[in-house]
Amino acid sequence: MGRWSALHVHLHAGSECTETVLREHIVPATTDLLARGEISSWFFVRYWEGGPHLRWRVADATPETVRRMRAGLVEAVAALPPPARELRPADWYAKFGVNDSDSTDQVGVGHGIGGGPDLDWQPHGTVLEQPYRAEVDRYGGPDAIGAAEELFAASSRVAAALLGAPPARRRSTAVDLLFGFLTASGLAAHEAVRFLRGYANTWTLVPEAHGQDLGLALIAAERDFHADESAYPARQRLIADIVTRRKGASTSVNYWADEVAAYVERLRTLDGQGRLHATIPGVLASQLHMLHNRLGLSIPAECHLAWLASLAYGAPAGAPDFHLDGIDAPDRAYHERSKFVRTRWPNQRPRTVELASDRPSPTIPPGTETLTLPEPTPGALADTTLAEVLLGRRTRYDFGRGEADVVDLGRLLRYAAGDTAPPGSGQRRLAYPTPGALATTRLLVLPRRVASVRAALYEYLPERHALQRVAPDPGTDRLSRVAPQFAPAGAGRTAGSDAVVDSGGLDAEAVPLWVFVVADLRRARARYGLRGYRFSAMETGHLAQNLLLAATAIGLSAAPLGGFFDDELNHLLLLDGLDSSVFYALTLG
Repeated sequence: MGRWSALHVHLHAGSECTETVLREHIVPATTDLLARGEISSWFFVRYWEGGPHLRWRVADATPETVRRMRAGLVEAVAALPPPARELRPADWYAKFGVNDSDSTDQVGVGHGIGGGPDLDWQPHGTVLEQPYRAEVDRYGGPDAIGAAEELFAASSRVAAALLGAPPARRRSTAVDLLFGFLTASGLAAHEAVRFLRGYANTWTLVPEAHGQDLGLALIAAERDFHADESAYPARQRLIADIVTRRKGASTSVNYWADEVAAYVERLRTLDGQGRLHATIPGVLASQLHMLHNRLGLSIPAECHLAWLASLAYGAPAGAPDFHLDGIDAPDRAYHERSKFVRTRWPNQRPRTVELASDRPSPTIPPGTETLTLPEPTPGALADTTLAEVLLGRRTRYDFGRGEADVVDLGRLLRYAAGDTAPPGSGQRRLAYPTPGALATTRLLVLPRRVASVRAALYEYLPERHALQRVAPDPGTDRLSRVAPQFAPAGAGRTAGSDAVVDSGGLDAEAVPLWVFVVADLRRARARYGLRGYRFSAMETGHLAQNLLLAATAIGLSAAPLGGFFDDELNHLLLLDGLDSSVFYALTLG
C-alpha cells in the first residue's frame, strides 16, 4: 500500500453520534475520494486513547486532499448536537483500569498494543491529523503489513455497508461474517472451537475488559444456542457451503470470505518462507477483532459471538436425553468404544508421545509475576499417621473468615502435587500416578485470602515449587455462579462439616483458597486415543485425593466440587474446554 494519512475525530456523544459521523460523512466522502482517484484505499478504527474517537485512514492522498477532508469533517461534527454532559478523563479511563495520567498505547489494549502516538485528552469535536504508525509486529512483520492493511480496507467496506441496517440484521450478519471468516481461514471444526474459545478467553487479560463480567456473555450464548440447538449449526453449514461454492459472489459475506481466504494464503506463503514474525492464529484473531471493532461490537458482544459460534461447531448432532438409559446412551457407547480389546490391540496400541520427564521446564515469560513458595518442613504432616488421615478426612465447609497461611499452601502443593525426584537427579517424578508418565494434569490455584499472596489466578509449577500468575482474581460474582451449590454473591452463608445449614447454598466469598485440577485431554488423546479420557479422569482423581489427604493432615477444611457448570468454570480459568478442561475443584481454608 502507499503512504497513509490519518485523521482522528474525537466524539464524546455516544455510539449513535459515532455511527452518524461514519454513515453521513466519512463513508460518503471516502466513496467520492475513491471514485475521483484522490485516494487508493482507506479504513477506519474506533479507538479509546485520548477519549473515544474514530481514526480515518486513507492511502496516497495529497496534502491538499487531507486538508479538505479535515475541513469537511470539522464542519460535519460541528453540525451535530453536543454531548448531553461533559465526559471527564478520569471517568473514561476508569473503565479500562487505567489512570488518566497513564493513557498511552502501551497499556496493551485489544486494538492498540504498542501502536499509534501517545495522545493527550481531546475535547469533543476535535479533529487532528496524526501520523500513521502501523502495528507491524502484531500483524506478522514488515512483509505482512501490506496484506493486513488490505484486509483492514475489506472489513471497513463490509462494516460500512451495515451502518444503516437494523440491529437485528447487523447481529445476524455478524454471525454470518464470523462463519465465513472461519471457513475461509481453513480451520477444521475442532480448530475453530479452539480458536474461538481462546479468542473469548484472551479478553479477560486486556485493560479494555476491565470490570466487565465476561462470564455473562457465555451464559447468554448458551441460552441463545440451546433455544434451538439445530439453528446455528445449520447456519454454519449453510454459510460454509455458500462461501465455498459461490466464490466471487457479490454478497458482503462472500466478499469478506474471499478477501480472508486470499489473506490467509498470503500468510501461509510468508510463514513457509520464514518471513512471518507472528503465529497465523494470532494474526487472524487480531483481524477478527478489527472487523468487530468496525461493526461497533462491544467486548461482551464479541465474546458472546465467539462462544455462540464455538457451540455451533462443537455441539454433537442430535444430543439425546441427558439421563438416557438405553444401550445407545452416550456414556455406554463411549465406554464400549474405549475398551482395550485383544483382537483390536494392534490399532489401539499407545502411540509414542514425549514423556513428562523429557520435556524441558517451562520458560517463564519476562515480566510474568511469579511467587516462589516456601520450601516446607512437614509440620503437622509429620505428626499424623496415614491411618489418622484416612479416617479423619471429611468434606468440610467451615472455612472461617480469616486468612490461610502461605506456609500451609506451600506444604499442600509440595506434598500433594510437587516434584519428588531427588535434587540434582535431572529426573521428574510426581507425588501421584500419571498414566504412561505423561503428566497430563496440572493445578490452577486461586488464593483469595492467603497471607502474603496477592489474590489472582496462578498455575502451580511443581518443578520450581512456584506459582505463576495467569489472570486477575475473577471476583466473587463469577465464582458464585460456577456451580448450583453456591449462594448468590453476598448472600452470606455459614455451614458446618458435611452439611449446608442454609438451603440457599454455600458462600463463595467465604472460601480463602481454590485449587482446580485441570486435564490436558489433547496430550492424553495423542497417546491413548479414546482411552485417554478415562486415563485423564483417573489421573485427576489421584491428584485430587492427594490434595484432600494433605489438607486433612495439615488441618485445612476442604470440600471437593465436581458438579460445576463446565464451560463457565473453564472460561473463568481461561481454558477452552475442548483440549484442556477442569475436572475437579477444591475449596480450602
